[in-house]
Amino acid sequence: MKTFLEIDTKNFNNSLVIIDVDGTIVPDKCKSISSERINKIKELAERNKVYLCSNGSPENAKIFAGLANVSAVSVKKPFYGKVPKINNFTKTIVLGDKYLTDGLFAKFIGAEFLKIKHVCSPNDSFFTKLSYAFDDLIWVILPYFQLIRPWQWIKNLLVFAPVFFVGGILNGVLLANTFIAFIAFCLASGGVYAFNDIFDEDQDRLHPKKTQRPIASGRVSRKGAYWFIGILAILIAVLFCFFPVLILPVGFYIILNGAYSIWLKHIAVVDILCVSVFYLLRIFAGSVAISVSPSPWLLLCVLFGSLFVIIGKRRAEYRHDVRRAVLEQYSREALDFMLGISTALAIIAYGIWSVIGHDSPYLVYSTIFVIFVLFRMLNRIYTHPHEAESPELLVFKDRWIFASFLFWVIYVFFVFYTL
Repeated sequence: MKTFLEIDTKNFNNSLVIIDVDGTIVPDKCKSISSERINKIKELAERNKVYLCSNGSPENAKIFAGLANVSAVSVKKPFYGKVPKINNFTKTIVLGDKYLTDGLFAKFIGAEFLKIKHVCSPNDSFFTKLSYAFDDLIWVILPYFQLIRPWQWIKNLLVFAPVFFVGGILNGVLLANTFIAFIAFCLASGGVYAFNDIFDEDQDRLHPKKTQRPIASGRVSRKGAYWFIGILAILIAVLFCFFPVLILPVGFYIILNGAYSIWLKHIAVVDILCVSVFYLLRIFAGSVAISVSPSPWLLLCVLFGSLFVIIGKRRAEYRHDVRRAVLEQYSREALDFMLGISTALAIIAYGIWSVIGHDSPYLVYSTIFVIFVLFRMLNRIYTHPHEAESPELLVFKDRWIFASFLFWVIYVFFVFYTL
């Protein structure tokens, strides 16, 4: 980690650079600044638009900005205020000494974050030193947390589908068993994501977004990733000792994912079907956890729904000049056709299940919510393809999709648990 004076300004070009003052450029609450640091700010401003900001001393930020002939911006990190427009710049970069303020602020505005070594002062209180030590610890742990992609654990919520649809969501024992299955899949999926990133390191470095992944960016070494996978494997093995019924679905998920990362993901159509099987295995895990057989219609709905999501993601990625190798075996027209077929099959499968899946005649009306979500996501795939590359997050980004999904959950709960 470099100090502010040690950063290479040649790495910054036509960027909007927002620099924290306290702890980054000068010690906390310091009212003076050296000419060397002023010149460094000016050097950055030669090829970039530079703004200074500070949570603790906004007045100092304005004074230092004036001395360096740059601007100051009023923000309250990590919650932002008046952030400059970034339309005319290739990217936005935030320089700061604290991830929990400057780093999260960068996340909120969609900027890159460069952590700068904290400028210490003899006047730093014990609380200040402790807060920086905690922030540094978070910064060390963070890339490993990102490596297991916790935002994608939303897929693992599928293990709750069997207990929900058999009417056992209010049963404490069944719910606890399902939660254990959920934890098992979170550990397993985290390990396979890390394993996949190891094999995709070189390709990820060429991708505009994936280059920020922990291994591709260099924040986690291959050796460190393998050690981390080993720790996850030990935790899964311990869980299997207490809950052996999960060995088959979770074990097959891990083995198939290994084959997928090394070989199967490079074969057109096979790659799509493999990922779809990963979704189905979550249903099987949720079923064995509560000792029930999965509904064939539930499996079909998940199969076709997952194909829609996976093909939609591939279709969104196809627009890049640099893309995953398997996409070279597809054509845009083929992906469009498969996307349309999977949408139709998902709606038909759910429609049939809504008629025969429950004694109540009212379940069929839930199809309206499903159709809306699928059509809305289909539209976003073509109008906002950059969002469709992360379909698990699109549910939360589009308020209409999220609202419809929420209403579907409430409506189906009403049908299954009150009628």
